[in-house]
Order: sequence, then structure tokens, then C-alpha cells
Amino acid sequence: KKSSSGPIRTNNSATKLTVEGLEPYTVYAFHVQAVNEVGQSRPSKQSYPAITLMEKPSGKPAVVAAHNTSSTSIYLEWSAPGLHTIHGQFQGYLITYRPRDTSPRQAEEVRITNPAATSHTLEGLAVYTQYLLSIKVFNPEGSGPETIVVVMTDEGA
Repeated sequence: KKSSSGPIRTNNSATKLTVEGLEPYTVYAFHVQAVNEVGQSRPSKQSYPAITLMEKPSGKPAVVAAHNTSSTSIYLEWSAPGLHTIHGQFQGYLITYRPRDTSPRQAEEVRITNPAATSHTLEGLAVYTQYLLSIKVFNPEGSGPETIVVVMTDEGA
């Protein structure tokens, strides 16, 4: 990744430097150049590439549509967050749902392991019930923030 902030200058001759503020799960390579009162040396050859560690995602999916498709099913459609917010290997989505008036401990969970997925239909739900749905992305480090919607199943036939 090309630096957009320019060179990092030190005021000593140390042979080690910790570079702060890098993006997670990003490849970096460096050049070193000596500077003294006479001037600057030629830049070194590029370092071997190094990758920063993964972190939990910071981005969340945007819900595009959420509506009942019957008295016992709900359709959920979303768009993925920007890949730069995944901070690791994008492994998919986690959808949790429960009737709105129940405890979070009673939530059901659906793990979608296809990062390219953009929709899912929940089936076998209670008739004419408000559901609290949440969706979030996950990578090997964990899951990101959730997007929450409330949808009601249809009246019985």
C-alpha cells in the first residue's frame, strides 16, 4: 500500500521503528533512507512485505429490504459493508432473530458462510408476530456491529 502521509522521520540512528496507525489485515512494505548533515542516501531496496493482524470487522451490512413473504416467513436483503471494513478474511453473515417481546437469550441464529450472499428467507416463524432481526458480518477474529430491523409476519390464511 502506498503511503499517503509521506516519509516517517526519526531523530536518532536506531535500527528499529514501530509504525503506528496502520490498517488491519493490510500488506505493507518499506524503504529506508539515511539522512544526515551532508544529505540523504539512496533509498534501500523495498523490504519484504509484511501484513498487519486481523481485527473484528468495523463495518455493518445495510438492509435493502425486509418484509414478510407469508404468515410464517420473512425475507431479508442486504448489501455488504466496504471490504476495507472487514479487517480480515470475509467469512460471511450472522443473522439472529426472535419475536420482539421475548428475551435476547431466545434468539435463533443463522450463519451464512457465503460472503457473496445478499438475501435470506427465514421460515417457520410464528403467525402475525413482530420479529427483531439483526445481521452482521464475521471474520476469523469475530463479528462486527449489527444492523437491526423489525418486521411482522402476515396474518394467518
